[in-house]
Amino acid sequence: MVAARRQNNNNKQKMEPKHHKTKKTDKKHEKPAAVIPEKEFETERRKKKGSGGFREKYGAGVDKYYTDHGDTYTNPHETALLEVIAQCIDSWMPKRYPTLAGIKVLDLACGSGEASLAFQSRGVESVVGCDPYTYKAFEDRTHLPVRKDTFMEIALGSMGDCKYDIIVCSYALHLAPVSTMSALCVSLAMISKYLLIVSPHKFPLMKESYGWDLQEELVEKRIHCRLFVSTLLK
Repeated sequence: MVAARRQNNNNKQKMEPKHHKTKKTDKKHEKPAAVIPEKEFETERRKKKGSGGFREKYGAGVDKYYTDHGDTYTNPHETALLEVIAQCIDSWMPKRYPTLAGIKVLDLACGSGEASLAFQSRGVESVVGCDPYTYKAFEDRTHLPVRKDTFMEIALGSMGDCKYDIIVCSYALHLAPVSTMSALCVSLAMISKYLLIVSPHKFPLMKESYGWDLQEELVEKRIHCRLFVSTLLK
């Protein structure tokens, strides 16, 4: 009888499923998630292909493209840009400037003048363009004065004692070299009270050290508009 019971117990043990203990992970030895520095992230973002739009045309470089096509350049998003920039002006400017006729605007990286035309349509009389590549297209279309400073030259102080009420930069500031961005933004913050950045996305990322404080933001028709006020201009 005893032998039979022992045999039954042995059979039950074989039939019962074994429960494996879950191995606990020692959190102290877990590797933290990789953090990509902003500079590397921005660089890699610019290298991505197949994102559509003008990025696919920059195969030989941004400078090369605009050197070759600057005289005939037109922004393919112009109709939407004119509407959205005008909307920003109507919403944000009246509480800052009761009348727009007397303010001075710099259209930085002006292209063929779509942002300048938006400001002119709202009564701004003093508009100056700035673009080392498309200045001829800008002049031919708007008949406004235009400078030819590059981002690098502005970062090094080429604007001198110029003063503006608003600098608008449409679809261009995110193309500035990452190594130049800080000095460029600080230089702009020394010559203008406001900076209106218009972009097809949320870039460039603006750091506090750049000298600008975000005041207003609008995303309309996939166009991102941000209005900053200078923290450096006295």
